Amino acid sequence: MGSAVTIIMPVFNCAPYLPETLESVIAQSHDNWTLLAIDDKSSDDSASIVARYAATDSRIRLLHHTEQKGAAAARNTGLAAAQTPWIAFLDADDIWTETKLATQLSWLERQGYRFGATSYGVIDGDGRPLATRRVPAQIDYKQLLRGNPIGTSTVMIHQSALNGVRFPDLRRRQDYALWLHLAQRGLSCHGIDTPLTLYRRRPDALSAAKLPSALATRHVYQTLPNLSRLGALKAYSTYLWRTGLKHLGWVDY
Repeated sequence: MGSAVTIIMPVFNCAPYLPETLESVIAQSHDNWTLLAIDDKSSDDSASIVARYAATDSRIRLLHHTEQKGAAAARNTGLAAAQTPWIAFLDADDIWTETKLATQLSWLERQGYRFGATSYGVIDGDGRPLATRRVPAQIDYKQLLRGNPIGTSTVMIHQSALNGVRFPDLRRRQDYALWLHLAQRGLSCHGIDTPLTLYRRRPDALSAAKLPSALATRHVYQTLPNLSRLGALKAYSTYLWRTGLKHLGWVDY
């Protein structure tokens, strides 16, 4: 069966995409998993869709927030409930290839790594391919300050690597903030340059708003422990430069 994995999936108003996302989990060749879907008080049919799948697959559990708290709090709710050594993250509108868990888990365990990510494809709301984002072989703190090549839905991490660290309470870029906190403590992320995830770029998503996202990234740098004001300014300037190159297609992340 292989090592047990808990998949943590925040859910908020993703009804049109949830069936495809859930089917991609159920289709995994590595079947020793538990999916914790945390509904963040959706106003559409998202919770009922997850509940229907949970009724036919005992590996799927639906948790509820009684008030909307955001993706960071939803992921932290999942982390608090997780009881397996390995954690994987998946957003409710993204898709995994059939071998995502098996490929990444076996590779991480074989190499003795505790934190990993993969390359990923970018699709639009209708599933049409837009781009491919490549993950470096190793991402340390210095490299991560230049920009975030780690797609959240590609991440697998061991509980011992988290060591109780949780997503900060930020509306945007809370995933990037967590990776930076872990990297500051000396933890590197190791990448598999194979697209094992499809990231859905939706026009209504928080991350699609370029100016708010840029300001959120600046806030992440400003609130990062042990990073000077000058260091934060340098990191933000590099981020803006690389973001421009990415939109021109000159860099892969």
